[in-house]
Amino acid sequence: MAGGVVLVQGASRGLGLHFCKHLLSARKEARVIATCRSPETASALQALHGLYPQNLTVLRLDATREAEIREAAEVVAKEHGRLDLLINSGAVLHPSARGETSLQEVSAEGLSITLATNTIGPLVMAKYFAPLLRKGTGAFGHQFADQAKQHRAVLVNLTAKVGSIGDNATPSEDPTTSATPSEAHSPARLLMLYMPSCASSAPLPCTLAKPDSPY
Repeated sequence: MAGGVVLVQGASRGLGLHFCKHLLSARKEARVIATCRSPETASALQALHGLYPQNLTVLRLDATREAEIREAAEVVAKEHGRLDLLINSGAVLHPSARGETSLQEVSAEGLSITLATNTIGPLVMAKYFAPLLRKGTGAFGHQFADQAKQHRAVLVNLTAKVGSIGDNATPSEDPTTSATPSEAHSPARLLMLYMPSCASSAPLPCTLAKPDSPY
């Protein structure tokens, strides 16, 4: 089991980068694969690699490009043969970086990019990495005493309060709490429909995590 093998998708900055930092410092034997769209410009991630050259691998992966996801899965399979934890943290609010504030600002291109990044991307990640997750060693997450209920790996998909189904079930008068059209296509909206089927053939907990959630 040792430190486990982890892949963090969207690790160039923000939560993804901090996940990598925490895992590397907390688990000395962990092997962390950090992915991002442009490794050559991810200065903070490259600096982290300089501190942990033996434990951190940086791969190019754009979650909107299936070929890159497939290639990354092939690299992980060749080098590690398994995956114990997959964290999908890469996301985009909107191509403009601020979201739509009116119906007039909605565009098919903007919604397509957001949907491809936030919803389709994590699903395709699950498609290619599920075989490796099923070979995991159970290095992460709480394990039940009953071996029949123990899991091999954990898949985590990050979302946000604005993408919450429960928090945005009805229109809100407060513009700071209601989801914009792009935010409505968060992982929570579609992953809840498909992810159970991805895990049905083996014990594989799938978690939707909201960083700003009180729990």
